Amino acid sequence: MPFKPSLAAVALALLAGCGLVDRVHARQLAREGNAAYRASDFPGAARLYRDAIRLDPATPNVYLNLGYALFSLYDPDSPRAEARQAAADAMDAFDRHLASVPGDEKAKTFRVKTLLRAAPHDAAMADRAYRLFAGMLAANPADNEARQYLLTLFIDTRRYEQALHHFEPQLAAHPDDVETMKILAVLADKSGRTQDAVDWYRRRAEAADAARGPAFFYELGTYAWNVLQYQPDREKGEAGLRLADQGIEAERRAMALKADYAEAMAYANLLYLRRAALETTPQAKYEDEQRAYELRTEAARILGLRGDEAKAPEPPAEASGPGAGAPGPSATAPVPSAMPTVPSGDVSVPAAGASVPDGRPSVPARTTDLGARTTDREARTTDPGARTTDREARAADPGARTTDREARAAREPARTPFLSLERENAANRAAAARALEDLRRLEAQADAARERADRALREARELTDSLRRERTGDAGVQAAAPR
Repeated sequence: MPFKPSLAAVALALLAGCGLVDRVHARQLAREGNAAYRASDFPGAARLYRDAIRLDPATPNVYLNLGYALFSLYDPDSPRAEARQAAADAMDAFDRHLASVPGDEKAKTFRVKTLLRAAPHDAAMADRAYRLFAGMLAANPADNEARQYLLTLFIDTRRYEQALHHFEPQLAAHPDDVETMKILAVLADKSGRTQDAVDWYRRRAEAADAARGPAFFYELGTYAWNVLQYQPDREKGEAGLRLADQGIEAERRAMALKADYAEAMAYANLLYLRRAALETTPQAKYEDEQRAYELRTEAARILGLRGDEAKAPEPPAEASGPGAGAPGPSATAPVPSAMPTVPSGDVSVPAAGASVPDGRPSVPARTTDLGARTTDREARTTDPGARTTDREARAADPGARTTDREARAAREPARTPFLSLERENAANRAAAARALEDLRRLEAQADAARERADRALREARELTDSLRRERTGDAGVQAAAPR
């Protein structure tokens, strides 16, 4: 009797055949999706991957490749809802893939990239990123990558309050954690909270040890000046004056902690000049400019001394052997002072330490005329009576001698003020020239420092952008080769 399959068996066979057909078809769609992805047709690739998932969710790597396609499709500024929603959909795809392949590090990396890329534009994605990164740190407090992800998230989303809440337990446990305070100061500044940034910089300086305290107070002063100089619309009027005062106070504390801190004096000078620009009365402007001038002068003096010390020759070694003790140049001879002053406006001030004319007239070089002296002696010898008569005449009229001295003295003072004034003017001109040269050197150093700071900032931004691109990729660029 021939075998006749039952109706149930036929149905099962048909169902199995359909399942097999669906799996085959799903793999074909996934391969077509890979081809579209490689051709940078990301919408088409995402559509094909989704069709494959509908036929067979177990298609190998289909969720991972869908995540790649959606990551590349994401554009927060696109008019198309599909492109704006692509980051959230990519996260779901990566999560589905990691549920079945939890050890896939590349999928984890692209999940982080997706979150960091979307967080500045989507509050829900920012919350999701915070939960993920905070969880990573809770699981492994030594995970520096997770910490960097979290800091990048806080900065990019300007979530200062959330950052403060996150770091409060750490500061409570370690009140002298100056690095965390610096992070919070930077976050406050990036969030536009200038006073909070100042407070954190001050707290950091006060918590620092004696070796780092002066530099940290100096850092606070430079921060205040940078805000006033490069972002003048950020703190105006009374707020600007208050910020300048806080910067000046910080630089003065730095000077109190470190002797001859010329760099702090230079920035205090700059802060006084910014303060003068914000003053509303001529008297207040004048007082600020005068204080700036005094600090600038002292800074120039200290820098001049540093230069002299660097250029001063070493004293000669003590002689030994034949000729020891022979006279030679003194090792203790004074080094010419080069302590310049910086003129302000038309004011010309003699240099500190410059020689001051004492009012004595210059003494002309004496000319020795032996022949004249001999003739005179011979004349006196020939006529001793005349010599006696002359002596007697002077003795007879001491007033004439006094009058003669007084006449000479009267002539000399008439010349002395002129010579003294001339010397003083020359000294002032020399001091002003040195001061101007030193001021130009200071300005050149400041320009170079600003250029270095700008270059460092650009490099830091480029590095940050590079790291962010490494973590988040570029829109429209293939994220990874589909599997």
